[in-house]
Amino acid sequence: MNKERFEYLLFQYLNNCFTESELIEFLDLLKTNDLKDLDQLVDQQLNKHLKDNLAAKHKFEKDSTFAAIQSHIKQKPVSEETKHYTFPIRWVAASVAILLSIALFWVYTNIDSQSTAYVIFDDIELPEASSPTVTLADGTNYCLSEMDANALLNLGISLTNNADGSETFQVLPSTNGVSEQRTFHVPKGTSSVLMMPDGSKVWLNSGSKLRYPSEFSKNIRQVELEGEAYFEIAHNKASPFVVKSAETHIKVLGTEFNVSNYLEADKTFTTLVSGKVEINNNRNKTNLSPGLQSITSKNSSKIQTKKVNTKMVTAWKEGYFNFDNDDIRTVLTKIKSWYDIQGFEIKDETSDQFTGSILRTHKLSHLLAQLEKTSNYKFKIKEGRVQAMGRE
Repeated sequence: MNKERFEYLLFQYLNNCFTESELIEFLDLLKTNDLKDLDQLVDQQLNKHLKDNLAAKHKFEKDSTFAAIQSHIKQKPVSEETKHYTFPIRWVAASVAILLSIALFWVYTNIDSQSTAYVIFDDIELPEASSPTVTLADGTNYCLSEMDANALLNLGISLTNNADGSETFQVLPSTNGVSEQRTFHVPKGTSSVLMMPDGSKVWLNSGSKLRYPSEFSKNIRQVELEGEAYFEIAHNKASPFVVKSAETHIKVLGTEFNVSNYLEADKTFTTLVSGKVEINNNRNKTNLSPGLQSITSKNSSKIQTKKVNTKMVTAWKEGYFNFDNDDIRTVLTKIKSWYDIQGFEIKDETSDQFTGSILRTHKLSHLLAQLEKTSNYKFKIKEGRVQAMGRE
């Protein structure tokens, strides 16, 4: 067998450049050569090209693709041109079987050489990169990822690429002394870091919005949060930093804390990591010390406090979901804050409770598969919705 030719044909397929004649040639090679030798070549080429050419661009999943294509092929009439290219799958190593099935699917569905021969599955994926937006006081909206450095500077924003691959957007001090309210919005499924003109840093979680002035006043630094954010405040005794979240005001001088109104729309959870903050719900006040969390509600004048594990609360910054004796409804609500889920339904709810942290995955199906292993639930994604089915 001409290994160079086989590698070329495989390369052509992986780069979506297969012509029909090349496909026929490729199938002939599969039919007339030792499958063990082919398997090794396929593995080499898949490792070399699949990651860049398919996984990044087309979210290719070998196992699920193979299963779906096999099912599809059984329902499709086989053309005369390809009818003689049949192989006993049990003789074929996994990677060759998958590749062959994909090639046959390409022929059966009559896709031309300019089309993309990939199967789309009912899954929900996180965006490849963060694309935060800024909305000006007049309602004009700008997508920051689409702007070059000069255009960003015209908005009073600079972008820093950090050594770990992350990005930090910085609000620059106003050059004309005029301050206007702006809104920094992080799309669902991503997070972003925004540095304020005073040097304070804000990590915004998925789908969160921060309303801020383009220039802080001399006696107060105030922002408004919708969603969840972690604040690292630059100390300034003469100018307290105030975060408004729903009906709650969090007043600090210099500290680190987390604020969230994700889980329940009428409640704000404030968790102090270091320093000291004052919680004010316009009816009562209380001070937090590190390790304490306050819970305020617009429907109650009370301010509840409790001891929490701050690392668990802020696990989202490191890419984790945190669960603390959560039932399935709470778990799915937390997951929904990241993935673009249209909704969820629970059938035959069990008594399972989830505790611990789980790493976010690019595909929702992978995350749900992990939850299945540690619970009595089965999950299904259909038309943007998640179905959870108890199996007790």
